[in-house]
Amino acid sequence: MSNRVRLMLLPLRAILRMQRAPAEKVEDVAVAVAVPGLTLRMSPWLSPGLTLRMVQPWHRSGRLVVADAGMASMATLKACADVGLDFEGNVKGAHRGLCKEWLMSQVKNRGDRASAMTEITTEAGEKIQVLAAIDMDKQPMTLISTGGTTTMGAPRERRFKVIRSSGDFMVRNATFEQWDVHSTYRANFNTIDKHNAKRQGGTSFEDTWKTHRWWVRDFQVLDGMSEVNAFLLWNYFRPECDHVSLQTFRRQLGWQLLHNKYIQAERATACVPRNGALGNRSFLLEHTLKKIVPNDDRLKNAQKQQKCRYCCALTLWNCTCASVCVETLRAGKGRLKRNACMFVCSTTQSDCFARHLAGEEPPVRGKKRSAEDS
Repeated sequence: MSNRVRLMLLPLRAILRMQRAPAEKVEDVAVAVAVPGLTLRMSPWLSPGLTLRMVQPWHRSGRLVVADAGMASMATLKACADVGLDFEGNVKGAHRGLCKEWLMSQVKNRGDRASAMTEITTEAGEKIQVLAAIDMDKQPMTLISTGGTTTMGAPRERRFKVIRSSGDFMVRNATFEQWDVHSTYRANFNTIDKHNAKRQGGTSFEDTWKTHRWWVRDFQVLDGMSEVNAFLLWNYFRPECDHVSLQTFRRQLGWQLLHNKYIQAERATACVPRNGALGNRSFLLEHTLKKIVPNDDRLKNAQKQQKCRYCCALTLWNCTCASVCVETLRAGKGRLKRNACMFVCSTTQSDCFARHLAGEEPPVRGKKRSAEDS
C-alpha cells in the first residue's frame, strides 16, 4: 500500500443551499489527490454513485479512496472495487453487510483490536478480500478496507492534560500502537478540517463581507475556497522554493489583483503600429510596464503621476516601447515629457494596456491648430 497514490474522499457539513427531499442528506465533500492538503470542494448528493462520479478520472488506476463516515459503506466499497479502486472508510451507521456487533464485542478496553475478513466478487468476476478492523481508543473505530493490512503502522501520539490537586496542570505525552489500516485513515481523514482552518482562521471573506443576500454569501465561501486551493497548489508545485505563509500569499495575491498588467508573462512582444514621432510604421517592440520613477529615486519638483494616453487617468506606469527612455529625461527640468513616453493605465478598472497591446492608437487630445487650418 505504501507505493499507492492515495485519493481521499471526506464528507463535511453542507455550506451551499440546495433543494433536497427531507429523507435525503446533503454533505459537503472534499477530494484530495496524491497528497493530503490539496483539496477541491463541492456540495453533492450523498450516494455510491456520487463517489464514482468524483473519482471517475482515476478509474482502473488502483488508487486508494479514504472516506469518512458519511461516505463509507459496504455498497460504496463494492462500487469502488468494480471500477478498479481500493477503498478504506470509517463505518458508523451504514453497517449493513458488516459484522459490526461481533467486532464491538471483541473490544472492551483502550488498546484492544480485532479484525475479520470476508470476500466480495466484482462485476468482472474478480474475488477481492475485504478487511474489517476495529481499534478501541476513546471510542471504537471500525474500518472497512480492500487495501489495508493489520501489520503495525506508524504509532499514534496523544497529549493528555493532567490537572493536579494544586490547581495547575501538566501535559503528558503518550504513544499508542496501531495497525497500518488505522494509521492510514487517521493520517488523512482530517485534511478537509485543515482546509477549513485555513479558510476560516483569522479573517475570512464571509465574516468581513456583511450581506443579507444568500448568493453573495455563497460567492464569499467559494472565493475563500479558491484562495486556499491556490495557496496549497502554489506551495505544492514549487518544492524548490521556500513555502510562503497563507497571510503572505494573501497579500501578494491581493497586490497582483489590484495591479493586473493584462499580460501572462513579465515581457511580451507584439507588432504594434505607431504614429507620431516614429512615423506610420510597424515595429516588433517589447511591451513591459515600468514605473515612471522608482519609490527610492524620486526627483525633486517632479510630478510622479502622469496622464494615461488612453483614458487620461493618473498613472505611475509607462510602456517600454516608448521611443525615448525614461532615464534620459531625468536630467531635464524635472517634468517627464508626455509625448516621449507611452503612459498607460494598468488598473483593473480600465483596458488601456490591453488596447495598447492590440495596436490601438491613443486618441489625440488638445491638438493645436496649424497655420494652414487657420
